[in-house]
Amino acid sequence: MSNKMPVGFCNICSAQGPLSFEHTPPESAFNDCKVLYVTADSYWNRGPGRDKSPSGKQFQRGYGRNSICERCNHTTGKWYVSYFARWCKQGMELYDCTKRFTSYLHIATLSPLPVIKQIATIFLARYGDSFTADKKESLVRFVLNKNQRYLHPKYRFWVYQIAPGPLRDVPPCIILDVNSSATTHAAEFAFPPFGYMMTLDSSPDDDRLCEITHFARYSHLDIAQIALQMAVLPNHGPTLGDFRTFRNMRRRTGHPTLC
Repeated sequence: MSNKMPVGFCNICSAQGPLSFEHTPPESAFNDCKVLYVTADSYWNRGPGRDKSPSGKQFQRGYGRNSICERCNHTTGKWYVSYFARWCKQGMELYDCTKRFTSYLHIATLSPLPVIKQIATIFLARYGDSFTADKKESLVRFVLNKNQRYLHPKYRFWVYQIAPGPLRDVPPCIILDVNSSATTHAAEFAFPPFGYMMTLDSSPDDDRLCEITHFARYSHLDIAQIALQMAVLPNHGPTLGDFRTFRNMRRRTGHPTLC
């Protein structure tokens, strides 16, 4: 099998050329082992506590895709990955200590700006080809200038904690609340220990999500101790912002459903 990189447009800088494999999240953030990517039907039909294994696509060297050029891959990796990996390590250690709780106060010692820049890099690497140029232009500038502080007001970032298990990969979409007629335009990516949501000109209607947009206010070399009100949320379904448990997703027949 050929290892030649596919050619296309980089999801970050939009340059045309060979596209390198971008681990999302980075390898050093617990993404260096085999990952099984399954459809929602396969996962749901298995159900909780069942012996049957779901079937899907096997990623042998961690989860990701060929989506960004080598220059963007190397540059963002050098600038942000080590800081992001430490943030994830703290999150996994804290989950091991507090997993009996559904919410808790997370006191994190971190470099906030590189962490949120790596989170933005993940969203661009995964979904950059789903945004129009005007929707992602300022986010691209934020990522490709390691010293730039502050995000454009239309971007807001949110985090929650998940147990080791399923990942969630939701490209940009719009969710309508039929009760309030409010809309949420967002994308969501979850890989243990954290799930992330990026909203555009909106905010999620779930107050359990912890906003981390303020990470962008710090300078690149700043180290801060930040208190975050963290929630542990299930993410069994593939739908944006769906944090129901299997129990709440079951019909009377006992099969999980989104209805």
